[in-house]
Amino acid sequence: MTAQQAGTGTDQPLRRTRPSNRRQLILAAARDLIGARGYEQVAMGDIAEAVTISPSALYRHFSSKQDLLFEVLSSSVTPLTTRLEEMSSPFRTDWVGELVTVATEHAQSGMLWQRETMHLPEPQQALVHAEIRTVGQLVTGLIQQTRPELAPERADYLAWATLAVLLSPGSHRSGETVSRPLLTSMVHTVVHSPAPAPAEGTRRAPLGLKPQSRRENLLAESIRLFSERGYTRVAIEDIGAALGIAGPSVYNHFATKGDILVTALTRGWSYLLMDLADVLATAPDAEEALSGVVGSYVKMSVRHPAIIGLLLTEARHLPEESRTMLLQAQREYLAEWTALVRAVSPTVSSTEGRHRVAAAVALVNNLMRTPHLRDRFELDQVLPQLCLSLLVPGSEDTPAMDLVDHEGSA
Repeated sequence: MTAQQAGTGTDQPLRRTRPSNRRQLILAAARDLIGARGYEQVAMGDIAEAVTISPSALYRHFSSKQDLLFEVLSSSVTPLTTRLEEMSSPFRTDWVGELVTVATEHAQSGMLWQRETMHLPEPQQALVHAEIRTVGQLVTGLIQQTRPELAPERADYLAWATLAVLLSPGSHRSGETVSRPLLTSMVHTVVHSPAPAPAEGTRRAPLGLKPQSRRENLLAESIRLFSERGYTRVAIEDIGAALGIAGPSVYNHFATKGDILVTALTRGWSYLLMDLADVLATAPDAEEALSGVVGSYVKMSVRHPAIIGLLLTEARHLPEESRTMLLQAQREYLAEWTALVRAVSPTVSSTEGRHRVAAAVALVNNLMRTPHLRDRFELDQVLPQLCLSLLVPGSEDTPAMDLVDHEGSA
């Protein structure tokens, strides 16, 4: 595969040439290949082929595949950090538009942070997480300068919500490009939204009771392990050890490790689709239905954040038939959201509706998977309203956004 086929969009040198920017070309090819296929499905040979060099030449630049991944992730944070620092001092009042510009130039960043960081050794994971936290702190500072009445914790909440929406285009499976005017409008909506007060005490779910069924306990432990480590890094022996049984005993309940993942993700989508059907069957109008569907998704995310995480990061490991089925379920589920958005706001086009839905879902997914926010705020109470403000354009927004940037910045 050539780099152009991999979608890097860069002109690659002929073999046996040594361009001065070869390291950057390698990073660009690795970023695009890993973004398209996932870290586990990309070999160093694939990356070497993409930049028309031999694998041995690639190892002169990066000692291992993990070191290459670390630099891919770290370098994806740097442009945001640099631009944020420039806008913070002196303070730029037009920082939202500036940030949207740099984010759209690095649309894959959020997806890569979310999906691939777990493949790094713990010390490198910690470094990437620290860099991402710095981005969050810088956005918090900009929001506080924009809205000085906000307490730090409230500005922090809006900062991570801002980043979730800002980086949501990277989650679009269709490859559709979100226009900068629409993305800027949605980010402005978040920045100027009411910010909730932190809840008293720590927001942790009670331990509750465990089911008597060993199969159900095995499934629950597998979901936890897959979510924490990634599906490919969990062995059957790890699952057995978590329950105090021998690894092969797992096969008394599931034929393969893949069957466990299929069961977990099928259960997650079945829950969402059944709740969606209940909401539609009982709602008196589209506005109530949209509110109910949003509340249903937030509730699922609050109660089962690990399954939501697996739906985001591990579905690519499903057998092809199961993956096709679940992707179809996802498309149908999100299409119902889009239809409701358009029923409530008829001037919203189908394309704009899909992008608004993607931003709202990304908002829930990211905030529910951010531990300090999940523990500090009653997200099940405050997230639905913020989602609805993204889904339904308010009076301050242009009712029907032009989704083509006529200045060439789409």
